[in-house]
Amino acid sequence: MKYLPVEDCPVCHSKNRELYYKGTAGDHAAKDAGTGDYACTASSYGIYFDLMKCRDCHLIYAGVHPSQEDLEELYSKIEDPLYCDQEEGRVRTFSRALKDLDRFCPAKGLMFEFGSYTGVFLELAKNDGWSVDGIELSGWARDIAFKKRGIDLRSSIGSVPAARSGTCDCVAIWDVIEHVSDPVKLLRQAAELLKPGGVLGLSTIVLDSFSARLMAKRYPFLMEMHQIYFTSKTLLGLLERCGFEILEHKKHARFVSWFYLFTRNKNLAFLNNSPLLAKVLKKRFVQLSVGVRDVYARKRF
Repeated sequence: MKYLPVEDCPVCHSKNRELYYKGTAGDHAAKDAGTGDYACTASSYGIYFDLMKCRDCHLIYAGVHPSQEDLEELYSKIEDPLYCDQEEGRVRTFSRALKDLDRFCPAKGLMFEFGSYTGVFLELAKNDGWSVDGIELSGWARDIAFKKRGIDLRSSIGSVPAARSGTCDCVAIWDVIEHVSDPVKLLRQAAELLKPGGVLGLSTIVLDSFSARLMAKRYPFLMEMHQIYFTSKTLLGLLERCGFEILEHKKHARFVSWFYLFTRNKNLAFLNNSPLLAKVLKKRFVQLSVGVRDVYARKRF
């Protein structure tokens, strides 16, 4: 599977663009995409192809990516056992997000999630009184969600029945929109599922954050698997264009263990060889934002 050039802006389809950052990944024509670079816990930070900036709508996007068909096949094959090993941090992170959604949707109801992975967030929502449904491309992750949590995730948007349209009280899109080639289509699919007045919860990196501006082209979340990069202005503007009213926009709170954080650095990978130290560090957590933002928005109509 090879990378293909992206000629038009994924949002406004303009060809009027400029180089934003020169890539660090080398010649894309000689590189095959692999599942290891696309897993949730991929450690290929700061490795990316040329990033382009649209001069018309100011979206920033990767200059090459796999075809949609190849990308879906790649994600369907992902296995990510490290994600399961670090599940406690995910539980803490998603618990905070769920509390935010409960503020905007106190009556709860039906929750739908795009990119559910192993079902951690939907299990929390289910235990909190929500009815849940969701999509996940990875067969490995869907299998865990079903066997461990009793949540039968869908494998594609095409498997969502028309009867679901306009029935959801909430749609969640955590750390997903930056991975898709057509963010407008994703947001419109979310809006179609929501009732009028339903709430969208979304998280993604923004390149006008302090972390991203400070580190510039060395920002770690510039990664091969990310196709789209927003600023706060372009993200909020796109949500409004897709029929949403912004309710809240704030720093994301992500909890990771010190072990996970340290072993992201290749120079500290030796910690894997110290079981006692690893056990201690896996039980100690740090809260990070690192340029990620949470947005909550209500469907206007």
